[in-house]
Amino acid sequence: MAMDMGESLSDTSSSSSEPSSKLPHLHINHAIDISPKTPRRSVVHSSPDYGCVRSLNLESSSFTSFPFMTGQSLLSLRSLLLGHNPKIEIESCRLQWSAFRHLESISIDRCHLQSIPTGLTNIKTLTELNLNSNMIRTLPPDIEKWTRLKTLQLSNNMLTCLPTYMDQLTCLSTLILNGNRLINVDVTVRIPTLIELNLDNNMLTPHMVIIIRAQQHPSPNQHPPTQGGHIAKCMHVSTIVMRLT
Repeated sequence: MAMDMGESLSDTSSSSSEPSSKLPHLHINHAIDISPKTPRRSVVHSSPDYGCVRSLNLESSSFTSFPFMTGQSLLSLRSLLLGHNPKIEIESCRLQWSAFRHLESISIDRCHLQSIPTGLTNIKTLTELNLNSNMIRTLPPDIEKWTRLKTLQLSNNMLTCLPTYMDQLTCLSTLILNGNRLINVDVTVRIPTLIELNLDNNMLTPHMVIIIRAQQHPSPNQHPPTQGGHIAKCMHVSTIVMRLT
């Protein structure tokens, strides 16, 4: 969805076969959108100023890395879209994630990522994260820092298991995991805030399917599961999408 601009876009959105790490040199108030779907605007020549930007859309822009110095802060930025950039240089961006200390939503889908970018877990203000359609195989231990995360999208990756520390995501309400290679996902039972869970097109065993299905709005007459003689906390998931492959 194209953002409404406070000023016109520069001509930096012109198509090119070569990757570009340059953001438009604009003096704007609210948003930058240089995705190809954005209509051409008149050229604006001014010094770059990202201090007031709240939304930055770089989808399908041949983006490779951020053109600002490590230590620079974008305190007003809340939403960052980097999807559809398969030539993104993740290691070049590693130290620059610290600039996004107040970021709430980020999309890095379809970027050929093999892991969650180093430094991304230090953004503790994240509430929405889209990493769909990459090649991610594992989740790092420090994702437990995302204590405000509400929506995590990891569909169409290469995950085979979920780490036990995922239950530290104490605000997580939507977890999208369809199209992976998951067999065991019992950690999801220990996320009491979970409302929507998509496990479609995985490799779940029939026993695991039964366990997960049991978490979907237990009936009033159903006895809660027990663990070691104690009643286990049961999540009340309203939406589960799941199919055996």
